[in-house]
Amino acid sequence: MTTWRLFWGLVLIGVGGLFLADNLGLIDFNFAMIWPFLLILLGIFVLLGPRLGGATADMEHIALPLEDASQANVSIEHGAGQLILRGPAPFGQLVEGDFSAVDIHSRQSKGKAILKISTSSEAWMAFPWMWGGGPLRWDFGLTDQVPISLRLQSGANSNELDLRDLQVKDFRLETGASSTKLVLPAKAGFTHVDIDSGASSIEIEVPEGVAADIRVSSGMADIAINTTRFPRNGKHYTSPDYESAANKAQIEIDTGMSSVRIS
Repeated sequence: MTTWRLFWGLVLIGVGGLFLADNLGLIDFNFAMIWPFLLILLGIFVLLGPRLGGATADMEHIALPLEDASQANVSIEHGAGQLILRGPAPFGQLVEGDFSAVDIHSRQSKGKAILKISTSSEAWMAFPWMWGGGPLRWDFGLTDQVPISLRLQSGANSNELDLRDLQVKDFRLETGASSTKLVLPAKAGFTHVDIDSGASSIEIEVPEGVAADIRVSSGMADIAINTTRFPRNGKHYTSPDYESAANKAQIEIDTGMSSVRIS
């Protein structure tokens, strides 16, 4: 029996036991508390999911060719679990890696490769038992041969995104209660970064030699920015050589009660 099945089995037994005890008159339980109780347990489950034991979900190795595309538009929708973008795919490949519970579709349009990676519909219909065989895990690379526009929507998961060697020109992240470690491109020219997050942990590494202009709008965020590299300038943190830098990033973060680290 996996830890996943044991976890949810105990939850169901516990809730059923409360109903039975109340019906037998052994306790007087306020069942208006059931939904908050279940939501708290579900939150614990999806946040700690990648760290819980149990078998690994079945993985599928997928590789799709770049063909003759001169740019790429990549959209990623990941539910809960672990997502690792480990850098470049092998030469000639648009995407290559190992995935569990995934739908991948790609097409070519006017010299542009359009790629969509999303959690399979079968997995979502099995929620919250869709991780019964282990956490959803994607470990893959993207092409470094053409400029990329990359959009990632994620739920309660762990993101490790290494864009250092990729030509990502535009990166957008929409995430909920998650942990994200992001390394920005080192030689992509100009990169626009737009992050919208809830209660999250965000760590961003700006490679040496890359200038940055940073703006963070937050509610109750804990913000730590390397002001040696990015001195504060009003509401912005900006590299002294930002305007003249060959490689630079414009970073905009809108977050709630999060932890933000930029170095």
